Amino acid sequence: MIEQVSFDRGIHLRGTLLWFDAEIKRGICVLTGLPGARLPPRHARAVGSTDLARVLERGGYGRRVLPAAWERWVGLGGRQVCLLPVASVVGCAVAQVSTGKQRMVFAGCLRAMPLKWPKCDLVVATTPALSHRGAAYEQVVRGLGIFAEQAIAEKARAVVLTDSLEVAVELCVSLQNHGLLPTPLGLVAKLWEAAEAGGAKAQPHVSVALSNAKVSAKARVAWVDTGLGSFGAGQPKLDVAATFRLRWFADWAVLKNAVTMTGARSVVLTGVANQLRAKVVQQLGDGIEVALLGAAKQLALAPS
Repeated sequence: MIEQVSFDRGIHLRGTLLWFDAEIKRGICVLTGLPGARLPPRHARAVGSTDLARVLERGGYGRRVLPAAWERWVGLGGRQVCLLPVASVVGCAVAQVSTGKQRMVFAGCLRAMPLKWPKCDLVVATTPALSHRGAAYEQVVRGLGIFAEQAIAEKARAVVLTDSLEVAVELCVSLQNHGLLPTPLGLVAKLWEAAEAGGAKAQPHVSVALSNAKVSAKARVAWVDTGLGSFGAGQPKLDVAATFRLRWFADWAVLKNAVTMTGARSVVLTGVANQLRAKVVQQLGDGIEVALLGAAKQLALAPS
């Protein structure tokens, strides 16, 4: 089945107009979330969950995303597509695709949150953080709360930086639920507003931003590491007071569970270094057909 999938700065279901999480403009593109530090390009026709469509619209994307209700099949590009929810503020999803005889799951950037996986023949996922080790989300939020409270007590400005838009927005919501008033910076501010986080006018307790945000060198910085990138780009003068390693994206256990629960016999992965091919095959077990997308453009996939 892997020959039905190609890659060119996004996943393409061959023989159709369907793309998934494409990084350049495409005709029809299904969006599964905001894992990185940029908004998706303005595709001719984009489809996402209702929550994600709202976040993108109010965040400056415009009304370019067709909102799709959860767990309802819709016709797209000659195929039937159904979005399944992944617990998140911005409306992350996995997309189930039916060709009539076969079913596929396009998971986007595979996340660590529990999911009731559907049965399918093929799983396609981006897995850039397989070897990353991190704490559960709730544990990281508690740690950030303590960090912010200590900074407040010492009259210092607390700043939380991370490498993912969806994580940044999620942290804003959680910090507010813990009694702290977050002040998002840059693009995160637009998406936070889109998430209807409230408009309290009280003195802010903690700023939340992407790692490339302009932050005072005097700020007390906490870095939330999701495994997508390293801290430092654009911030050469900042000292990190605390680092929190977050398990947000899939590690080996999450990937193996997803393949096991779906019953898929074919798996296509992006974001995995070629030198990990043997480990992927070992982790998933015998009888699983595996292909890795290791180049910016790969129209034909060679199975392991």
